Amino acid sequence: MLKFNGIQHHQFGNLYNIFVLNTLLNNNYINMNLKYYYWYFTSVIPHRVCDDIIAYGNSKKEKIATIGHINENDLNEDTIKDLKKQRDSNVTWLIDLWIWNEIFPYIEIANKNAGWNFQLEHPEDFQFTKYKLNQFYDWHCDSWDEPYSDPKNGTTYGRIRKLSVSVCLNDASI
Repeated sequence: MLKFNGIQHHQFGNLYNIFVLNTLLNNNYINMNLKYYYWYFTSVIPHRVCDDIIAYGNSKKEKIATIGHINENDLNEDTIKDLKKQRDSNVTWLIDLWIWNEIFPYIEIANKNAGWNFQLEHPEDFQFTKYKLNQFYDWHCDSWDEPYSDPKNGTTYGRIRKLSVSVCLNDASI
């Protein structure tokens, strides 16, 4: 699973290369009158690229995946136990332009075709998530009702997530 920016609910099973974009509905967007709340593509990322992303993500050091209110530096036995009730997976972060170049054209197409017409400025890093047998990430919303407030993070400071993108990279036949 390659994910960045937001909402996801894993109900796709092991489909190869499902590409889903969701608008983020929180207090800032609840009054939006949207015709489409999601847009998806199937089999648009070439298998070779999916395999390259998987190999690259697997080559990176992974960490226990956290959720919004749990800081990685605050992990202890109790917080890990609480975390595993909502999320049990491992992640690494990818910031590579070649991945962005493969995915962004579809984000632009969905943004236009769904009629969202959001002004897309800067993506967050790609979250490469590994799910082993019985691991999961329960339904969640990554968007907040306030803009990001950490001035040390110049790419997100003062911004609010608008779209969520999930790309299933795995092959259903495996």
